[in-house]
Amino acid sequence: ILCCNDPHPSQFWKGVMWAMKAVKLGYKWSVGNGRSVRFWEDIWFGNSPLATQFWDLYCIVNDKNKTIADTWDGDILRISFRRNFDDRLMEQWYQLVEIASSLTLTNDTDALIWQLENKGVYSTSSLYHVINFRGVQPVFIPSVWKLKIPPKIHVFLWLLANNKLMTRDNLRKRQIIKPLECVFCSEAETCSHLFFDCVVSRQIWPLVLNHFGVDTGTDFESVARLWIANKKHSALNTANAAVLWCIWKYRNSMIFNNTLWTSIKQVMRLILKTIKNWVILSSDGAAGRLEAFSTHLATDLRQPLMISG
Repeated sequence: ILCCNDPHPSQFWKGVMWAMKAVKLGYKWSVGNGRSVRFWEDIWFGNSPLATQFWDLYCIVNDKNKTIADTWDGDILRISFRRNFDDRLMEQWYQLVEIASSLTLTNDTDALIWQLENKGVYSTSSLYHVINFRGVQPVFIPSVWKLKIPPKIHVFLWLLANNKLMTRDNLRKRQIIKPLECVFCSEAETCSHLFFDCVVSRQIWPLVLNHFGVDTGTDFESVARLWIANKKHSALNTANAAVLWCIWKYRNSMIFNNTLWTSIKQVMRLILKTIKNWVILSSDGAAGRLEAFSTHLATDLRQPLMISG
């Protein structure tokens, strides 16, 4: 089946081929000795390959289809590239190293598990679900992977949860000398400061509170505690993820693209655009709440800026 080269397959064969792709999507690797799992191309971290998450790096890597055992020795990530990095790619490289550092290789054989069931065992009902939703199905544990957001954002939140994002303080730990000041203000940049204590983040989080009526954004715990109740807080979790991602994305745009700061509305517009793009990933009820939040944001954007004390 997988070797079928018919350029004009019937509808039946198209359905069979899509089902095979869905089966592949449903499995992920539980890494043991790392000898059977490809570092870039197989799914072993999150719910998509690292080649997808770090596409810009993957495009310039010299050796593809290498196993984890060939790539990671528990201390050094043995990967070479066709050209040197700019600052943006270097930051992605550091994040990739942090992900590799979370691995502990053992003497056990690598094993495939079915990631769409809690027990890791294949079931036709879970395959039916992933086919119906065209592959948009996060893995079950840990809680961050349940959120109805793109896989790239799952990885971003995992890095944030483990304090592995390349903020200025974490770059300094790697002996990378950069100014310690936050790009939005004069305070020292840490994950906690950038996403929760900075003057910019403190203006954004009340927008979420005013619409959803839940006080999030005071600190990381106030956001992450809702992940374990994602069925109840699905729309809010997506909105929170959008806020975190857009703060990070705009921060990076100012650093790497020399984007100028004019007002908080720049970040608000980015959040509005992001949520509109993510609505399709949510169920009907959560999607409706996200659309209502988008309307709320659009209304706020039409209002004149207020001077906060």
